[in-house]
Amino acid sequence: IVINNLSIKPHRAELPEVRSAIEDALERRAERQAQHISLAVTDGSVAVSGRVHSWAEKQTVLGAVKGTPGVHSVKDDLRIAP
Repeated sequence: IVINNLSIKPHRAELPEVRSAIEDALERRAERQAQHISLAVTDGSVAVSGRVHSWAEKQTVLGAVKGTPGVHSVKDDLRIAP
């Protein structure tokens, strides 16, 4: 008889991890962009709002958020303002 008592505790997304992922993804523009982006993290759900300068930057930010461990869903309220 084999008894499996293993349990997996999911990783919780935290605001510093999400912001760091965005900054890493944007590299040189991170500091400037991070000032225009607001994040709200609740139980693995991240609401992203603010302003980016292009569709590519928007996709980069959203990709970084989605790729952060513990993030299960993303609410996109980013605006493109060149």
